Amino acid sequence: TCDVPPDQPDNINNTALLYSAMGGHSDLVEFFIERNCNTSQINFKGESLSLLACQSGELALVHKLESLNLFSPDDTTNSGRGILHYTCYFMNNKSVELLKYLLNRYQLSIDVKDSKYDRTPLHYASWFASSSVVKYINKNKY
Repeated sequence: TCDVPPDQPDNINNTALLYSAMGGHSDLVEFFIERNCNTSQINFKGESLSLLACQSGELALVHKLESLNLFSPDDTTNSGRGILHYTCYFMNNKSVELLKYLLNRYQLSIDVKDSKYDRTPLHYASWFASSSVVKYINKNKY
């Protein structure tokens, strides 16, 4: 048997629930939520469940959190990065669809800047992302 409580954070304050969101594992996120794990846990960077779900690029996970009233489009980190930054900062092939969804669903501005470096989602997408995301942002912005 496992004697480690699922809500026990590691040394950077991540829990099993946060790691599951980071990895885009909707089934595990649901598993931990059903076991009443702390859904408001944030790690040392101020990363929340919503931000880490966006990091994963998994639209299905965002939909799952929305259906449970656990998705917060207004969450930001200690450095002011929000859901669009996280969608563009940790890119995978699914992130462009998530980006389109978030922009339309929440009527967000693609020009939003983080508070620490004044970087927009385009800056993060250009640094880390696939060219399809950069092209999508530029096509719809300029």
